[in-house]
Amino acid sequence: MKRQLSNSFFALTFFILNLSAVLAQQDSVRSNDQELSNPWQLGWQRTQQGKNYLAVLSEFKQLEPQYLASILKQPFCEYMGTINSYVGNYLEALSSFDKFRPQNYYAPEFRSSLDNYKPYNALAIIQSIADSHQVIFINEAHHVPLHRAFSIRLLKMLYDKGFRYFAAETLIELDKELNRRKYPLQQITGGYTDEPVYGDLVRQALKSGFKVIPYEHFVPCNAFDDTTKNCQNQRERGQAQNLNDRILVADPTAKIFVHAGYGHISEKGGDQWIPMAKYFKEITGIDPFTIDQVLMTEHGSPEYEHVEYRYATKKDLVKEPTIFVSEHGELWVNEFDRGHYDVQVFHPRSHYKNERPDWLSLGGARKPYLLDKEYCKETLPCLIEAFIGGEDKNAVPIDRIVISDPKSIPALMLPKGTIRIVAVDETNNIINEITEDIK
Repeated sequence: MKRQLSNSFFALTFFILNLSAVLAQQDSVRSNDQELSNPWQLGWQRTQQGKNYLAVLSEFKQLEPQYLASILKQPFCEYMGTINSYVGNYLEALSSFDKFRPQNYYAPEFRSSLDNYKPYNALAIIQSIADSHQVIFINEAHHVPLHRAFSIRLLKMLYDKGFRYFAAETLIELDKELNRRKYPLQQITGGYTDEPVYGDLVRQALKSGFKVIPYEHFVPCNAFDDTTKNCQNQRERGQAQNLNDRILVADPTAKIFVHAGYGHISEKGGDQWIPMAKYFKEITGIDPFTIDQVLMTEHGSPEYEHVEYRYATKKDLVKEPTIFVSEHGELWVNEFDRGHYDVQVFHPRSHYKNERPDWLSLGGARKPYLLDKEYCKETLPCLIEAFIGGEDKNAVPIDRIVISDPKSIPALMLPKGTIRIVAVDETNNIINEITEDIK
C-alpha cells in the first residue's frame, strides 16, 4: 500500500518564503564535474515527484560533500537545517545552519549589560503587557521549532486577553477552508506548516478560537537582483497592507497576534530596507509590541551563539523562557537591536530525554510515547508520523521522527486523544500503522 502526497502550491510558498536562500544563487553550478541544482528547487522537485521527507533527506546527505565544496554551501546548509527540523532532527538542524556562520568570540574581560537586569518568566511578562497593546509581533528562525512551541504557549493566554486574530507569514491565501476545517494540510496550507510544531501552532490557534489569517505578499521580482531593496520592500509593505486590509479595515479595534520570520518584525530596518513592522506602523498608526526570539537562543555549538546568551546561560540565569527587566521596568534588548524590537526572549538550552527536547512537551500538553523496537520491522531507516484521529490523511502530523537504529528509538511526543501512528519507508510504502488512545 502506498500513501500519496498531494501536489499544490508548495512550489510557490517554498520559494518565496525562503528568500534568504532560494533565489540568492543561480539555479545550478558545477562541482567536481557534477551539476548541482539549487537545493531548495531540487527539494521542491522531489516532493512534487511524491518523495517524502525521509527520501529527500537521504538523497541530500549523499550530495553533501559536493554541495559543501560549492558556492551553494549556504543555501544547502539552510535547506538541510530546515528539512532536518521537519523530521524532528533538531540538533542536526541547528548544526547545519552553523556551518556557514562565523564563530562569536568575546574577551575574558567582557562585561555584560545584563548585570543591571533581573530574569523574569517570559510568559508572565508578555501576559502583563498584553492588556496595553493591540498588536503583538513575534518572530522565529525557520529551522528552530522551539520558537513555534513558545508561540503555542502564548495562544490561550493572549486569547484570554482579547486577542482574536492569529496571522502567520507562511500561510497561503488559497487554502480557503482552513478556518472551517480547523487544521492544516500538508503542501496546501503553507510551506513551513508542514513542520509538525508549526502545523500544531496553526491547529492550536484555531482550537483556541482565533481566526487565522494569511498575510504573505508575493512579488513579481527577484529581491536579490535589486540592490536598492525595492523588491524586498514591496514584499514587506504588501505584508503590512494585507494585515491592515484583511483584519483592521473591517475590525479597527481587533487585537492581533502575528507570527513572522526573522527581521520582518523589526520596527527600524536599515540600509534602504523597510521591514513589515515599520510599514505596519505607518499604514495603521498602531505601534506593535515586537518580540525577538531569534538572537538569544541555542545553536549547534556554543561558539556560534551570541555572547550575551552564552553569558546568561553560563551564569544559570535562563532556567525557563526568560525576559530581563531592570529595576525601573525597562525590558532588556541587545544594544545593536534597540529600536528594532521591544524585547528579546532568552530560551534555555534544550535538555533531551528519550532523544527528544524538553520544550516539545509544550508545558505539559504532550507526553512521551515509546514505540516498540520492532515497529519498523526490518525496514530502516523509516519515517514515523503521528496524526490526530479524525483529521484527513493529508493533515500535518502532530509529530514526525526518523528511526535509523532499533536500539535508539526517539519517543513520539503526543497530546491526549486518539492518535494514528504510521511508519513508511523512503518510497511511501506503509510498513506499520496503529491507532492509540493516549491518556
